[in-house]
Amino acid sequence: MQFKDCEFKYSQESASFEVIPKENIVIQQEDLCVCVKLVHSKTVVGTVKFWLNLELELLFANQDELVLTLPWTDMDGFKGTEKKGAKLFESISVKFKRSS
Repeated sequence: MQFKDCEFKYSQESASFEVIPKENIVIQQEDLCVCVKLVHSKTVVGTVKFWLNLELELLFANQDELVLTLPWTDMDGFKGTEKKGAKLFESISVKFKRSS
């Protein structure tokens, strides 16, 4: 699933970038793969991909809504190695909530 109808916000104060879907996205499965790509002149310069199990994250947090922030330094590299490549961000936050 790609987000085609999104609002993009950049804050110079906090040096943060937000991608906000204009409508709620309903995810039918527990596992979510988040992929961030840095593209320059139509060439992919860097890619980061990580998986979240939404049901387990919400269960462990004992909440119906959660913001999960993952610092770049806490992520492993290619296939679990230390080889991370270019640093694409300081941290990434994913906000999700359980549907009613």
